Amino acid sequence: MQNTYSPHYANTYFRREGHQHSILSHHRKGQHTQEMDEFVVCFPEPDFLRLVRETPTSSGELLLRVYDDGTVVHAFVRADAGKDAALGRHAMRGRYIKMGEKLTEDRLQGFLEGFLAASAGTPSLLVIVLEKDDGGFQTLGYIFPEGSPNATQMKILQYPTADEFHSRSILRTDQLNQTSVCVIGLGSGGSHIAVELVKAGVGRLVLIDDDRLEFCNIARHVCGVKDMGRLKTRALKDYLLNKNPNVRFETFEENINSLCRSEDLKACLKDCNLIVAATDTTESRYSINSLSLETGITTLYGKCGPKAAGGEVVRVQPGKSPCLACMYGNIASQNEASDFKRVRNAFPDYVSDEEVSATIQLGLSSDIIPMANMVVKLALVELTRGQSSAIESLDTDFQAPFYQWANRREGDYKDYPQDGFRKATMMSILRWYPVNMEKDTKCLVCQMHKRAAANQGKGGASFFAEKQEQT
Repeated sequence: MQNTYSPHYANTYFRREGHQHSILSHHRKGQHTQEMDEFVVCFPEPDFLRLVRETPTSSGELLLRVYDDGTVVHAFVRADAGKDAALGRHAMRGRYIKMGEKLTEDRLQGFLEGFLAASAGTPSLLVIVLEKDDGGFQTLGYIFPEGSPNATQMKILQYPTADEFHSRSILRTDQLNQTSVCVIGLGSGGSHIAVELVKAGVGRLVLIDDDRLEFCNIARHVCGVKDMGRLKTRALKDYLLNKNPNVRFETFEENINSLCRSEDLKACLKDCNLIVAATDTTESRYSINSLSLETGITTLYGKCGPKAAGGEVVRVQPGKSPCLACMYGNIASQNEASDFKRVRNAFPDYVSDEEVSATIQLGLSSDIIPMANMVVKLALVELTRGQSSAIESLDTDFQAPFYQWANRREGDYKDYPQDGFRKATMMSILRWYPVNMEKDTKCLVCQMHKRAAANQGKGGASFFAEKQEQT
């Protein structure tokens, strides 16, 4: 009577009683003088099993990326997915076989022995996909490590579902998966905000930035050296897809001041629940403020002061709270000097590049993150408002439209008391302060928006058209 290899015990090693030359090998840490690492095979493609099932042949080649001294393998069916497989001294060949559910040990031994002979001593991976009677699949993986004549069964990590990605979150998957956020400005602050929103479970992002990653960005940005020269939108999109491949994206690589008048953008924003403005110029923030008022979408602004000594977070809820112009008026707040090209253009030609570079002083990433995290907190409150959630109490805590933070006692915060951090009754560094503000009844931007909205209701010009005519 033959022993049957049951797919329900995929992590078990089977030997026939009395069989002295089984090619299967069971490694346990501590069993040998040299401990064996656990071998893991992952299938990062979300449709891996479908691709295998639809192949006309019963077997095929796998493209592999090999990590951690050959103990971790990512297997791909698509050629483009594995095109940059890590090779070098960890070169490995891979193959898959698909078959019916019943797999005897004799048949398994035959597959493994044949595969070992064909591999000619090269480290190899064999994936067996068992098609079950109920239409489902069971996947088994075996590796022949370099220099070993035995096959070791690997731990299988399948592509997770959308629910599994956030299975341990304090927020339910369905609360954020259908939400959409537009993030404008993908520098050190905006990129961090986008990452945290994806990690929280936001299902769709619209990313807007016309800049590329340069050397000066890398120290504070979530993307790294391998993304040098790339558009921030595309580099960040790839980074985020590695965090959660289920997120849906739309990207715009245009200057926001001109893009705000684009009908394509406004059409894209129809499904957005929130706008995040993480730009570093006053002009761009005021353009976004106008966009927010026209679309009626709540917008969060994160801003750092010079050298990130402190910062502000502003929430504009059109029709309910003051707009950005109500709070700042027509006085331009100081721009963050964070981009050489933009700062260079602000200086006359006779000023050397060295002198321009000397004026650019950037804050530490750790000083920028508090503002970014506060934006994320407010964003999650906005996106889950009206729902029963673990953070619903924050809605009563965050009532103000304006929040202020100080990292150090310098610049605008130089008059903070030296011992304020030790006393709750004094202004202090490293503490958020809400500031209540009312709408400015004389705000020109609000008045212009109201007139444009009234005209549009009568078939007249839009808000942006009226603004352009006046400009």
